[in-house]
Parts: sequence; C-alpha cells; structure tokens
Amino acid sequence: MTHALCLAHLTLIELAPPQVVEAAAAAGFELVSLRLAPASAGEHQHPMIGGTPMMRETLARLRDLGVRVNDVELIRLTGDAPRERPHSEEELLFQARQARLPPGRGGLDLQGMLRAIPADSVISIETPMHGRPDLLPPVERARMLRQATLDVIDEAGRRG
Repeated sequence: MTHALCLAHLTLIELAPPQVVEAAAAAGFELVSLRLAPASAGEHQHPMIGGTPMMRETLARLRDLGVRVNDVELIRLTGDAPRERPHSEEELLFQARQARLPPGRGGLDLQGMLRAIPADSVISIETPMHGRPDLLPPVERARMLRQATLDVIDEAGRRG
C-alpha cells in the first residue's frame, strides 16, 4: 500500500498554522491539514482568513519547506479509540477531542478500514492527545504518530 500521510492540525492544536507546517516537515510529512477557524467555543482563533500576515507566513513556510496542504478543516472525528463505546456524551467528546490513541494502539479495526479504501488515498492523521498524561512535544508526537500510522499501513498490506 502506498498511502500519502497528512498531519492534521488538531493533532498539534497548540501550534499556530506556520508552526504546524514546520513540525510536519521536521517529522517527515509532505501534507498538512490546516484549521482556519475554531471548531468550538474557547478554541484559539488564528488570523488565517484573508490576506493576513499569518496566512502569508504559512504560505511562505509551505513553499520553503515543500509541504502541501491536503485540506482545510474545522473538525473531523476520526482516529483510533478504545473498543468500548463511551458511556456519556462528555466522555465521547473528551476521547474525540483530547484523548485519542495512536494508530494501532486502540481497539478499532484500522487495518480493515485501510484495506477497504483505494491504495492511493491520502491518510490524514488527526490524533489529538492533549488530555493524555504522557503528551510528547509537538515534533516528537508527530514523528511517533507518523511511524505508528506507517506500521498500521504496513501490517494491513501484509494481511491484505
């Protein structure tokens, strides 16, 4: 399987878009998904709409580092999670937005899902982990998630 990997902004939500591009490049990603607007109340709003200085800085970093934008987002709920369903809406939101598990370390059949999609599909890695006690620094976290995803893709290819 030869899936392109994309680093989703929610994974490194503490970073502004230019820094997400830098972290993605440093971790070996060629694609990023950038969040242009907050998805919920209280989430930081980065000045990215229109010809803002931050938009220009982000575009310059994309160009200089050779990273491409796969998509822009507000929110998508995807990624590995415990096999058990959350018992409350509060628990569901916490897991979905702050405590996902790295690909391959939860209870979802990610390998089966990978075998069901076209081999040239882009895989966007969106794994917010900010509620977990063992949170790695942004670039380390992005590298770990990239490798975990490559491992799941490799295993899916061997079993497929």
